[in-house]
Amino acid sequence: MASLATSVGAEPSVRFAIDYAEEQPKISDACKNFLAYRIAQAKTNANTSQADADRAARLTMLCGRKAMRAVNAAAPATGDAAAAYAAKGDDALATRSFGKSYLRDPVVAAAVCAAPADPAMNGADTEFLEAFLATASDDSDDLTWAPDYQQVLRARDAARRREAARRLDVQEPVDMDPHLAAEAERVHQAVVAASSEGEDGARPLPSLPPWRRRRPQLKVASALVGCQNRPPPHTLARRNRGLQRRRVLREIILTPEPYALELPT
Repeated sequence: MASLATSVGAEPSVRFAIDYAEEQPKISDACKNFLAYRIAQAKTNANTSQADADRAARLTMLCGRKAMRAVNAAAPATGDAAAAYAAKGDDALATRSFGKSYLRDPVVAAAVCAAPADPAMNGADTEFLEAFLATASDDSDDLTWAPDYQQVLRARDAARRREAARRLDVQEPVDMDPHLAAEAERVHQAVVAASSEGEDGARPLPSLPPWRRRRPQLKVASALVGCQNRPPPHTLARRNRGLQRRRVLREIILTPEPYALELPT
């Protein structure tokens, strides 16, 4: 660029070439801003899962790289953009040498859009490239072509906060139903009186009893307790004989054909 010295009688193409070279931010920096905005949109979409958001972010990165390769591959043959392209040198990249004025040139825009699409991206690369080129012609887009991306974000956040404060100031108060207001006030006073422990003797809110964890009983202890409460052997014998008699009598009653049964003595 040093060979392009400005002079009063300089050709328009040379003058525009210098303007392209001195413009800030560069195309590569603007593409990074655009990528950050697109990825943030995918990450904050409530209707998109985390896996889909990560997949969309990776696809956006691939589209950004392909768009920069398309800009670098575009070689305008006529106009001011052609003079700027010839003056940048063979080793310099167009994305790191020029700003938005380079993309606004119709010859450059047509050459960039003529880049073949990747079938594997299913049209995402074409959509990204067209959207990025549209930001170069949009004077209202102060974020993509901002020299300081974070500064613009902070300015937007401050503007939103001021707008929210202004709306709160001009917002009309909402009139509540008198009966609902009285009921809400009565409940509020009751809660305040019950929860306070002041000198006026107000009763505090009842506290829940402490949670006590039951100790697990051991099987050995249960067996010991069962042995202590077990009746003596002769009592068990009488109980077993009684159960056997009742079982035999039940069989006699329920059996249609009687037969000889020996009752236990």
